[in-house]
Amino acid sequence: MRLDEDGDEAHLVFDDEDVPGDLRTFTLERDVAGALSVQRDLTNAKLPLLGARFRIPAPTDLAPYRDLLGLTPEFHAADNRIIIPRRLLDLPLPGANPQVALHCEEQCRILLARRRERGGLSGRVRDRLLARPGQGADMEQLASELHMTSRTLRRRLEAEGTSFRGLLEEVRQTLAEELLASTGLSLEEIAERLGYGEVSNFLHAFTRWKGVTPGRYRRERALSPTLGGWE
Repeated sequence: MRLDEDGDEAHLVFDDEDVPGDLRTFTLERDVAGALSVQRDLTNAKLPLLGARFRIPAPTDLAPYRDLLGLTPEFHAADNRIIIPRRLLDLPLPGANPQVALHCEEQCRILLARRRERGGLSGRVRDRLLARPGQGADMEQLASELHMTSRTLRRRLEAEGTSFRGLLEEVRQTLAEELLASTGLSLEEIAERLGYGEVSNFLHAFTRWKGVTPGRYRRERALSPTLGGWE
């Protein structure tokens, strides 16, 4: 899944290019229903859809789709997406707890501090990446938030002996190790929390960082709590 913003609309896209043809209807129905269920839990309201279109053939019975979506989707489309008003993305979540969010961010900062001290611009960039690990990392946007151009940001990070991508990898690696060692999250859930669109990309990155797969790292950490450089 990915979120695209287009003018006054926001599109939740379900990419099924790598899904076998005979499984596409099942996975699409599962994922769309799951996404809307999570949304209802978060907002305590049913999402008003502007439209929906899917690549699959039209089913004989459209009633389940109408009940779920509140409208009749387009079938045989070029892709799979549901469309909502973009303004809804800016609404506060009814159940949001700012204190819990701050506590989680502080825990993440403590984790990073245990691994490597950073100050200056590198520390500021790392903190911003850490505050939103599951969101897309955009160097242009982050540079704008820091009131500088991306070229200036790149040059100043180079002067501190690092880079935007290097800091992003540092944050992802540290959080990945902690999530593998101290939670029961699946690899798919961890990959999503770290901002990877595909779990395979997370597997390749982690293996490159640690020389072992995430599954093996988790098993070894379960056997030896001091493994991995924490002590």
